[in-house]
Amino acid sequence: MVHKKQKEHAGFVKNNLHLLLLGSVVLITFIIYAPALNNQFTNWDDGAYVTQNPYITSLSKTNLAYIFSNPIAANYHPLTIISLAINNRFAGLSPYSYILVNILIHLFNILLVYRLVLIISGRNRTMALFVAALFAVHPMHVESVAWIAERKDVLYTFFFLSGLISYLSYIDKKERVFYFLCMVLYLLSALSKPSAVVFPVILILIDYFRKRKFDLVLFAEKLPFFAISIWIGLQTIHSQTQMIAGDMENFNVLQKILFASYGFFIYIIKLIVPTGLSAFYPFPGTGDSHLLPLIFWITPLLNVVLIAGVIYSLKYTRIIVFGILFYFIMVALNLQFVQVGHAIIADRYTYLSYIGLLIVLYWIVDRLLSDKRLFSIKSSYLLFLLFFIVNVFLAYQRIPVWRNSETLWSDVIEKIPNSAVAYNNRGLYYFGKEQYPQGLADYTKAIEANPKYFEAYFNRGGIYLNINQYRQAIEDFSKAIALNPNYSVTFRYRADAYNGLGKPDSAMLDYNNAIQVNPDSPDPYCNRGNLYLKTGRFDQAIVDFKLALDRRGNDAQYWFNLGIAYGNKGNFDEAINCLTKAIEYHPGLYEALTNRAMAEASLGRQDAALNDWADAIRINPENQSAYFNRAMYFLNNGKKDLACSDLQNAIKFGNTAANAIYKKECQGH
Repeated sequence: MVHKKQKEHAGFVKNNLHLLLLGSVVLITFIIYAPALNNQFTNWDDGAYVTQNPYITSLSKTNLAYIFSNPIAANYHPLTIISLAINNRFAGLSPYSYILVNILIHLFNILLVYRLVLIISGRNRTMALFVAALFAVHPMHVESVAWIAERKDVLYTFFFLSGLISYLSYIDKKERVFYFLCMVLYLLSALSKPSAVVFPVILILIDYFRKRKFDLVLFAEKLPFFAISIWIGLQTIHSQTQMIAGDMENFNVLQKILFASYGFFIYIIKLIVPTGLSAFYPFPGTGDSHLLPLIFWITPLLNVVLIAGVIYSLKYTRIIVFGILFYFIMVALNLQFVQVGHAIIADRYTYLSYIGLLIVLYWIVDRLLSDKRLFSIKSSYLLFLLFFIVNVFLAYQRIPVWRNSETLWSDVIEKIPNSAVAYNNRGLYYFGKEQYPQGLADYTKAIEANPKYFEAYFNRGGIYLNINQYRQAIEDFSKAIALNPNYSVTFRYRADAYNGLGKPDSAMLDYNNAIQVNPDSPDPYCNRGNLYLKTGRFDQAIVDFKLALDRRGNDAQYWFNLGIAYGNKGNFDEAINCLTKAIEYHPGLYEALTNRAMAEASLGRQDAALNDWADAIRINPENQSAYFNRAMYFLNNGKKDLACSDLQNAIKFGNTAANAIYKKECQGH
């Protein structure tokens, strides 16, 4: 009986060995990525996607309408943003939740890769396991999983792979339900990341591989898919127009071809030798094609040899052509024929495209290892296991790089010491942590690496402004304006620096410049209104605060400022109305409660005033302004004991004006 059970157990293991090994791969992958759950948000797009994105704070109809009708972070990917909003709904701004979802989607993608390759290969379970295992643990994929802002990568891949599996089911079973399911899944993929627009081309590639007849019916099947691609493509072009209009104008046609050729080849090399990985790979720092490094001239020749080999392989199999074309189609839009961003290559662009190369790699390795003169079966498995373990180790090493912005950009600087972008972004981290000396040092390094780097001048000027070194701030902001006169915020900040130097006329000119550059931005109107308020021009201040509110009517600070302007004019009823709106939008704005109390007291509304002062002090027990103003109210109404108590608290929390009054009214009392 025991022997029979042992045989049954051995039979179960033998029959399900590949599935058990696949489960082991999934478990190992989770173990690799588990340390990422302790990582934090980075300053590389995580702000635009999550921490500073007001449209994920709720799943309201207003937010959903905006998400589906507008690009966010220069991309149209509403489904990705909704997934982040769901994270926010249940976990707020806890990075753990966002990273966990990325990891879980990646684990599902491993299973989908296995299933896809199993079908494509004619149920070659070894090939499916090989591809899925290396897809799971390849260090080039860490960026797509550990980086919170790359939710779009794992999410679009999930729907993309599901769509391809549905299409293969449609081909095999001839059931229309799978065709329509494929179309829905493609739409979901395209709404997750615009890179999915190549989906119908991949479908045609599958048709070629499956030897389907190329006729009008086959192409008619693809028309709805191409319609979706065109729609998403137009949305993306609209979203990225400003980015595309960036630095690519500095590169000529020859350079674009060399860059694309380099990218195509170097991704293949990094599949086999995944070392020297970085979150950022800048373009070579030369505007002269003849001075490009030798590798850029060699890769076109190597690619010609590669293509010749692929064509030659057609004598034996279609799978090499299928794998190489799958890789090329998936990566083509990111080969920088049209530049988006400042990186020549990026690890994340291999997340889906490597499936094609892994299929090719398996076929080649399988043919080599099948020669028993070269390798035994045991040595074949040992070689694969060794390669798998090396990838596991390298991927595990990449996880801590994404711990926070400091570790991320320090790693880039270690790999690329002259990276202006890396120094600038690490400087942003130090700026946010108020580590100003380190921030200044990094911004200076960024400027040394790229003297025309607008962002570095702008950010260094921001630190100088924060530490009240106004002249240095003005100098940096002026250089930033010379490099990019179309960014209104720089004018605003330089105006703030002029204010710090006591030059209101110069500040006013810059606020006017900011409004001229971007008349739709509410902030310059508010800043100019504050300057009018400071110089006693209350009517002009009221006009500007109203203009700011016309552009962003739910801003508590704008309503507060308008209320202060009305209060200074003696229009206490309007002041109370505006301050009430400020409190509605920001219930914790104790300054609004303090000032509304003063307006109510001026109108003789004693109970309302006392309630507001009490609420202001409850919200901020160190609110010296509320103590002082309530003390003045008590003195005017003959309540000296209460007044003296409030004056003591006002003095305690730094109100210097309270000292003299306390000495006069309360000492000896």
